Amino acid sequence: MRVIPETEVGEREVRMAQGPGSKFRGRGGDGSRRYVCGRCRDILAPGLDLDDGISWSYDEQTDTFTPDSRFRDIVIRCKGCGAYNEPPGRAQP
Repeated sequence: MRVIPETEVGEREVRMAQGPGSKFRGRGGDGSRRYVCGRCRDILAPGLDLDDGISWSYDEQTDTFTPDSRFRDIVIRCKGCGAYNEPPGRAQP
């Protein structure tokens, strides 16, 4: 992942990685795609695709869960080194 300065975070949501091998996980798949911290190389998001939802909201009326955050739209802060990381392929402002 690309390390960005805190000043580039802007309005995006920042999620703190939970530590070494942290657990932002995708929905199935073989887990072969891993996103690592651009500074310390800790695994931040194993098995995620860019369009995977990472947090889900429950709708009582429809009895379904829907993604309310997308991996490409957030910044992940590495718990190990504190770097702010953004997913690859994000359009630059």
